[in-house]
Amino acid sequence: MKYEDTEAVKDLHCAMERKVGRKLDLPDLMSEPVIASIVGETKDEITHAIFIEAQIECCSASANPLTAEDLKAAIEMLMPVAQGYNIQIARCFVPTSVINNSKTRWQLFMEWLRITFGMRVKPNRPMPIERTLDAVGFTKENETVKQFYMWLLPRDSEAQ
Repeated sequence: MKYEDTEAVKDLHCAMERKVGRKLDLPDLMSEPVIASIVGETKDEITHAIFIEAQIECCSASANPLTAEDLKAAIEMLMPVAQGYNIQIARCFVPTSVINNSKTRWQLFMEWLRITFGMRVKPNRPMPIERTLDAVGFTKENETVKQFYMWLLPRDSEAQ
């Protein structure tokens, strides 16, 4: 992509936002954290644009939950690395099975509190993992967005 393509790409981006009915991020395609961007043309008119952007995926390597305080401390230790690469976004993918299984146990517990102690419980309260991620600044994506992924390098299990 060339610098002079920027306005045409912004126009395409605005058309995409209108089509999907929501605002979408469009970083500066000529600088970090964008790694590369390309445009496609039809009859000398830019009709497509694709870019790849460096992002962080925040992963847990254990099934033991962290408190919001511990997670915040870990993020503070890792933040300078992200800033060194001009990373704009960190994502954390939580399998729905984790939330759904927690929700079932949590709902049973809340129902027990309500029946046993007559306590008032908040319906549809976010699960503990959702509350922890919210407490450290993560925002839950719109439910209409579906995540897709592709491994770019063979994983250890596939390399053998």
